[in-house]
Amino acid sequence: MTIRMGMKKTIAQRNGQGHREDSPAVGVPMSPDGAGRRPAPDGTGRRRLGELLLAEGVVTPDQLNRALEIHRATGERLGQVLLDMGVVDQERLARHLGRQIGAEFVRLVGTNLREDVLTLLPQQLASRLQAIPIARARGLLTVAMVDPLDVVAIDDIRRTTGLSIKVALTTVQDFQYALGQYPTLDVAEELVRDLPQPQAVDEEMSLERLRRMAEDAPVIRLVNRLVEEAVRTRASDIHVERQERHVRLRYRVDGVLLTRGTLPAHAHAQVISRIKIMANMDIAERRLPQDGSFQTRVDGRAIDVRVSTIPSFYGEKAVLRLLDKSAPIYDLDKLGLSAQNYEVLRRIIQ
Repeated sequence: MTIRMGMKKTIAQRNGQGHREDSPAVGVPMSPDGAGRRPAPDGTGRRRLGELLLAEGVVTPDQLNRALEIHRATGERLGQVLLDMGVVDQERLARHLGRQIGAEFVRLVGTNLREDVLTLLPQQLASRLQAIPIARARGLLTVAMVDPLDVVAIDDIRRTTGLSIKVALTTVQDFQYALGQYPTLDVAEELVRDLPQPQAVDEEMSLERLRRMAEDAPVIRLVNRLVEEAVRTRASDIHVERQERHVRLRYRVDGVLLTRGTLPAHAHAQVISRIKIMANMDIAERRLPQDGSFQTRVDGRAIDVRVSTIPSFYGEKAVLRLLDKSAPIYDLDKLGLSAQNYEVLRRIIQ
């Protein structure tokens, strides 16, 4: 497994820090005879990665020259080229890159992270962003990232947690080790443990019995947890779908339906009934589509939840649409559009 260092071009350019990857900011300009000269730091005040490695004897001028040639020919990041050449190992490269960009390097392999800090960022989002919360002090959350200059990811973390973010640098291996520390207890396991077993539930249970089961604490906790987790993952929808032998749970994140997990088949009636009660829908009606809504709060944010139930082959399917009322509404000129696209869009909406 390799670590790919450096920041994403588009992010860097959007924030005024962009340069070509073959620019002096990632290496040391070479004189005609191949000897490395020590240039001044770049415009950000940072010493260049190649300069740091050369000054500390990590690489020789010949090795750096060769790495720069490969980098310019292939477009591969300089750090990755040096790794592939076997000139540096991942930890040493990460430490030097951290010094270059002014971010602390942290090792996570062998450490035990606090669960209450770790779960501030949902596991699915942490995996996608390659970022792990490692410490919290009041309103400041320290996050170890494989790419600590990914400002879009940092903004996602800030919005999700509601905390100020301090960024540290880590390697891919350390990140994957920390990701494995997320709690492994699945929603389905919780439900199997706490709810009535299959023999206690039948398809034609009385309405009153169904209502009582839907108002039991385990079912309430389960549905609340599904909504809370979906909001923290920035999902727009929750799908609760009855299958032949189980209930499938899916979240829609960034337009893509992701499977969250499964529940045992006998939990279906209880979960659907609980959702209907919350949305002021008729729990006795199972053969016709229904619509309803309810409001809740997650981490201090007001959330509107619009519910639709639809009969399907194996039983009712529920779709919960999540609308964050506290989400900011950006002006057109703050969307980061180019001048040309801004004018095109402005003419369209006039």
